Amino acid sequence: MYKTSEIIRFITITFGYSWIVWASLYWWTDLPIVAIVIIGAFGPSISGFLTMYRLRGRAGVRHLFQKSLQFRINWKYYAIPFLLVPFLFLIAYWWTDRSDALIVREPWWIVPYFLYMLFLGGTLQEEYGWRGYLLDALQSRLSPLWASIGLGAIWTSWHIPLFFMVGTGQANFPFWAYGLTVISYSVLISWLYNATSRNLWSAFLMHTMFNVMLFMTGLHAENGYPIGFIHLTITVLTAAIIIIWKTYGKLNYEPLEEFIPSYPSVTHRIREGKESQYKREKEVDVLNFRTLEQSDVKSLQRLFMESLSDLIRRERFEDADLLDEEVARLNTTIQDHFEDDHVQLYVVEQEGVLVGAGALLPPNDIISGHLEIKRDAIELGSVYVLPRMQRKGVGQFLLEEMKREILAREHHVFYLDAGFPSAQAYWQKQLGEPSLILEHYWGQGASHMIWEVNIK
Repeated sequence: MYKTSEIIRFITITFGYSWIVWASLYWWTDLPIVAIVIIGAFGPSISGFLTMYRLRGRAGVRHLFQKSLQFRINWKYYAIPFLLVPFLFLIAYWWTDRSDALIVREPWWIVPYFLYMLFLGGTLQEEYGWRGYLLDALQSRLSPLWASIGLGAIWTSWHIPLFFMVGTGQANFPFWAYGLTVISYSVLISWLYNATSRNLWSAFLMHTMFNVMLFMTGLHAENGYPIGFIHLTITVLTAAIIIIWKTYGKLNYEPLEEFIPSYPSVTHRIREGKESQYKREKEVDVLNFRTLEQSDVKSLQRLFMESLSDLIRRERFEDADLLDEEVARLNTTIQDHFEDDHVQLYVVEQEGVLVGAGALLPPNDIISGHLEIKRDAIELGSVYVLPRMQRKGVGQFLLEEMKREILAREHHVFYLDAGFPSAQAYWQKQLGEPSLILEHYWGQGASHMIWEVNIK
């Protein structure tokens, strides 16, 4: 999902839309500067939704939108945008020895300013792209710290045209101070975003409160040299350094619970011969089938990693991008299991060890794009069995239990597809010949198979 080409395409669309709109409206219309900035600022979010639609269709768009509606987070995480961020601004404000700011004269304005900044002041226009897509993409390839710094640099560069437009807030700031502030604040947003398990609402709050406090303290429109904004740069940078030091640069990032595994990638581990080895627990006949729980995530990730390592060794698979896409897809399914009622992940457990997994979810774009399916159709996917437990009945047990789950939903048909040759051979043995074979779908001689299965 996070190919370099997709990241570049996202950045290109983001910059292209915003820069063209800003330049066109600024030079060739008489619109107020505020309206020009607002219209052009939609670039990142438009690009974020387009990217997710390209990669996952309507399910991707729905997933991105739902990430911004997760309001139920721990109160201590709400304290960061609503207490810590104002505290940083007040330090800069008092340090500048000012006394005429709106937050002092009429503090109640913070509520209408919050609503304005949330919907029109940059948050809604940008965050579906910056944190909704790009941060996850960068953290899948870089360390959390470098991903945040890189995003901050991109975020700063995106604002460049505004420095040359009369009437914008950016026109009042030294570029170096603005860039350093944005990069430092990007670190703070990533810290909270990761701590809340990639909750996009937390990034919305951080972005919104920064803009609110910038106006409420008057630091956006200082007379003369913007010494107050320089003080803000220092306070935000100091906070970022403390967070980096306290988290050892990890910024609360847990790669095994993320949208896609991060450093080092599965491909890198395999190529370097560092794939994890696990103890071979004593085999027993008792298998337990149940839904995935939050405490299972790391164990399930290890199951995926070992299964994919084995797959590569057997099939001599060398396409690194396609492999990372498969890992991304599996981790997306895990995330959706906890966020989307239409996705359910199940695991098979043996003496406390996860030995198999599978998911029931809406049919993917390949299936829906080549077969006529009902609106509420079910795909059986993401089926993996621990390599040492293969050919021992685990896969058959998992399949039968998932069939029961499908029947319990009052469905009698499910869909399944496979692109890896070994998976195709397995499902042909279990389900018979596929309903559709897409010849050369993955290249010359590499087909894709789709099954439409009726459960008796």
